[in-house]
Amino acid sequence: MVKVMKGDDSFREHSKARIQFSNEILIYTEVLPQFIHLLQSSDSPIKGDSWCPKVLYGVAGKFPDYSNQYETMLVMEDLTFDGFQAGPRNDLDENHLILMARKIAQFHACTYAMKINKDKNLDRLVERLTPFNFAADGEELHTNAVLVKIGIERIMKFLNDHPEELDCESFKTDMNKLSNKYAEAPINLMQKFLTRDEYSVILHGDYNRNNVLFKYENDIPVDLRMFDFQQNRYASPAIDVSFFMCMNMPSGLRERLWDPLLRQYHSSLIDTLISILKCKPDDEKLEPYTFSNIMDHFRRFALYGGMIASHFLPWMLCSEEECAQLAYHFAKDVDSPELKHWTMICGGESVDRRLVEIFRHLSQMGCFSIVDDD
Repeated sequence: MVKVMKGDDSFREHSKARIQFSNEILIYTEVLPQFIHLLQSSDSPIKGDSWCPKVLYGVAGKFPDYSNQYETMLVMEDLTFDGFQAGPRNDLDENHLILMARKIAQFHACTYAMKINKDKNLDRLVERLTPFNFAADGEELHTNAVLVKIGIERIMKFLNDHPEELDCESFKTDMNKLSNKYAEAPINLMQKFLTRDEYSVILHGDYNRNNVLFKYENDIPVDLRMFDFQQNRYASPAIDVSFFMCMNMPSGLRERLWDPLLRQYHSSLIDTLISILKCKPDDEKLEPYTFSNIMDHFRRFALYGGMIASHFLPWMLCSEEECAQLAYHFAKDVDSPELKHWTMICGGESVDRRLVEIFRHLSQMGCFSIVDDD
């Protein structure tokens, strides 16, 4: 598989493609090798070299013989020869979700292990990652700003039309606060999710079914490979975890599996840390990463998954005809009334209700505190 940056200079600047693709090259060529070295040097049974496709060539810069633009080039192995394939289109079952949770926990654990070891290589890697902000220094990711605003507007319109969906006072209060504070510019809330603290890790950034391939035995997923690190950042691990939990957990399963899945994530996180640090589970070095502490942090940032789902899920769940309309108007003019129209209606009421279920569940789990966090 070969990936190169697309578009002219104007498109690349507008989409911040240079930041995205350069950061992705850094993940494959520097971050992953550093994590793999960490695992191998500690004789960990965790094999970081099996997280992603093998990179055959990755480079960023100017290549006059190729073009006069800043370019990134990435060549990776074709995983189909090893039996990897895409999973279900959107909704994943328990086996897929657990595998995703445990794998991303291993990836996150390497950042924490380097923090515990006071490894200066982590500082170097984080400094090399160009900040990819949603809204900062008077600028914003315009496409994201437009799409997330329409997504929140769609949910609020449905709730206004169906007030019975606000079926408990806490949910009603949470959604009113979200609307009152961020309806006009939810991109500012998105930026708050990027707040750095002691739990920040190097992220995948776009961790959902679309960017994972599975290997199956008897129709059961037994392994996965993650790819497309273009949205990677240094921020809360909840960004990765809440993303696929909100995007890929269907109703019913979400309520039953939410806590058990988080425990699977935490179990894999601690197991990986123990394997690297060669310590016992009750070692004081692991105290910051107890389930209670990790979950307190997770609840603060988990609304991120709902915000992403608000504008992404309708595109994933709509009909082919609607998807074609969305793709056409998105490419033509992201600010057009036609794109807003199709985004507001695609997938119909079933999508509206699913989005409301996600936000209701996040409210029940205490994940709205960041809305009040100034």
